[in-house]
Amino acid sequence: MAPPGMTPKEAAEALYAILPKALLPHHLEDYGIGATDGQARVITREVLSVNLFWIYSAIEAHIPREYRAVLFGYLLGLIHEAWQEGFQQRASSWEEFLPEMEERRREYAGIMEDRPSPLAVARRMGEILEEQEALRPQDQPQLLALLTDLVPVEQYGALLQEA
Repeated sequence: MAPPGMTPKEAAEALYAILPKALLPHHLEDYGIGATDGQARVITREVLSVNLFWIYSAIEAHIPREYRAVLFGYLLGLIHEAWQEGFQQRASSWEEFLPEMEERRREYAGIMEDRPSPLAVARRMGEILEEQEALRPQDQPQLLALLTDLVPVEQYGALLQEA
């Protein structure tokens, strides 16, 4: 747990520390999801997007307005520094990811407004992965198990509540 009264930079570093990094095919196989290296990179990017949605939501819920953009900016800077190696995104540019991440955040926020269910967000993420041919329809249940382990929503909220 993070110490109370963290600076935005310290909070971003604490969030980054619990954020899942690159998913490799053997990690996905542990959940019964068969994926090539390319599919694993797509899944990694989508897992990152969904985590950033939940982090952004936790920031909005727990952090004073004047610090939100600074904290999120610090976090994005840490991710950008690790984009190619830590997240294994050599084939896609950071500049392409940012608008994609914003699009996902808006879409997931709309889902939460319509039917507030983290499961609905996870299902939509699965559909996106199917559309990108990174996940087979029969792997949806395994994806939900993966997301249970790799999207620590409660941890994000608890960390930021103490910030």
